[in-house]
Amino acid sequence: MGRRFAVLVGEGELDVPNRWRLVASLFEQRRSLIEGGCALAAVQIICLLRTGDRAFMAFAALTLITTFLRVLQGQDFRHAPASDALRTTTPEAWAGRFTAGAAAASALWGMSELLLFVRYDDQVLQLFTLMVHAGWQSGAAARNAASPQAILVQTVLILPGLLWVALFGHGVVRMMVPFAFIQISATLSIARNCGTMLERTMLSEQRLSAANARLTAVSATDWLTGVGNRRAFDCALHTAWLQATRDGTDLALLLLDVDHFKQFNDRYGHPAGDACLKLVGKLAATIVRRPADFAARYGGEEFVILLPATTEAGARECGELLCRLVEDAAVPHQDSPVGKVTVSIGVASLAPTPGDASDALVDLADRALYHAKHTGRRRVCTASEQARLGSMVEACLVARPLEERKHVLF
Repeated sequence: MGRRFAVLVGEGELDVPNRWRLVASLFEQRRSLIEGGCALAAVQIICLLRTGDRAFMAFAALTLITTFLRVLQGQDFRHAPASDALRTTTPEAWAGRFTAGAAAASALWGMSELLLFVRYDDQVLQLFTLMVHAGWQSGAAARNAASPQAILVQTVLILPGLLWVALFGHGVVRMMVPFAFIQISATLSIARNCGTMLERTMLSEQRLSAANARLTAVSATDWLTGVGNRRAFDCALHTAWLQATRDGTDLALLLLDVDHFKQFNDRYGHPAGDACLKLVGKLAATIVRRPADFAARYGGEEFVILLPATTEAGARECGELLCRLVEDAAVPHQDSPVGKVTVSIGVASLAPTPGDASDALVDLADRALYHAKHTGRRRVCTASEQARLGSMVEACLVARPLEERKHVLF
């Protein structure tokens, strides 16, 4: 009971969505709430007919009004999670409102029962009321197992009548009091067990969801560099491609390769090579600044950066920044012309149209990377630059004699 109480005041292990679910279990009782309220009002009306005391009429009317207000409260709660997106209220606040409603209903029942026992010596009516008392207490405690506070106020506020009978009653009604207390004790025990099972079930589901989320993250992360892996990139590219096709926006891709990485591994060893790749992956991740941006290890010493809603010019700026970051890291590389680790980057950007394949973007970036590596490395080349230079080379070849064209090509 204590742990569940702590959960409802915000000190437990349940996260916010599950606390909303816990409180929802209290308000999802519209039918039983209406049935219980009508049953209590009916007993109070029977007391009115048997005794002629108009106070029971007032109790019956107030019971029906309280039931109606609690039903409306449940209707309000169904819209609360959406309206509480800015957290204007909390699950704990709604649990308090439910407890207040339960207290009002229990107080009305307790006062009408006390009035019957104190003022009237109708043992048949008193026994009938005790039977309804037992059934109502059992049902309410089981329904409200998620809220120890509600169970507590229900129990406390309907005990005065029983205590009066225990102290001043007589006959068979007084003999029934010990059984009523046993029934209350058993009901509270059942409610406690039900509440504990409910909380444990939610905690288990929460932990399972968290474990699945961690497993998904691990399966989508490159074990060495900490950025996304090839599988995660394929999924991200597919999603971004569909989004760009639907929105009619540009989708940019940076494909980068560590220059002379084989020579780096041969000279410094694989542990140093792994450290180099970790550094490049970390620097590539710094380019990813928006939620939709994505960095991943494409394979070996190649990395990719996906930039939705980005033009080729914007992607080129990102690539140039990454080149500077890698050079500023100043990782020694004696087999590099500049004496340190550098990268070459191919950039491509296009606006997908229905029917296009995402492989086209990767192919453009790969051609641009190939051109960057074969024109000196340590640079950024865009797909449009590669296409323009390729067209110029083709034009020059066409203008040359056949033998010279063969010499250039081969």
